[in-house]
Amino acid sequence: RTDTVVGSAFAADVMIVLDVSKSMLAEDVRPNRLARAKAEIGELAQQLPGHRVGLVAFAGRAVLLCPLTADHGFFNLVLRGVDTRSVSRGGTRIGEALRVATKAFPPGPGAKLVVLITDGEDHDSYPLEAAKVAKGEGVRIIAVGLGSEEGSPIMITDPTSNAKTALTHDGQTVISRLDGETLDISPPGFCWWR
Repeated sequence: RTDTVVGSAFAADVMIVLDVSKSMLAEDVRPNRLARAKAEIGELAQQLPGHRVGLVAFAGRAVLLCPLTADHGFFNLVLRGVDTRSVSRGGTRIGEALRVATKAFPPGPGAKLVVLITDGEDHDSYPLEAAKVAKGEGVRIIAVGLGSEEGSPIMITDPTSNAKTALTHDGQTVISRLDGETLDISPPGFCWWR
């Protein structure tokens, strides 16, 4: 007689969706939004042993940098290399990022979670519609907004001298603000925390 033992360990698939647009270089969160996000993601991954994690980076387009994996060492290696050059096109398209993340999950049942980390600025990518599609696929979304609603200049660091200068457009300093309204789109299954 053969007995089959089925393990009952719970495992979830967690896709981190990280905004790497230049607005994430604003320093209203220290040392800047992107560096703080990467540090928080690293800590989150440590809290998820036994779960698979993946990484989508986005700006004007979205790229799956790390497919879902239980190898957290590989995930952290990819995460360390992420910066504003990880995506070739400027801008911010949250909807596209959510669509790429949703497609990266395996079909069928299972715990599927997207952790979206962004300042909320979006350039007509229809994030609400993308969130509804994700919900229909059984994907829950937690949106984490980084930044202040008062805003902060976007600081660009010269790679040779390490000197910081504020990004300008038409002679004016560009101020990036947390866009809470975009992130507070909240169909069921979509949450937002500041």
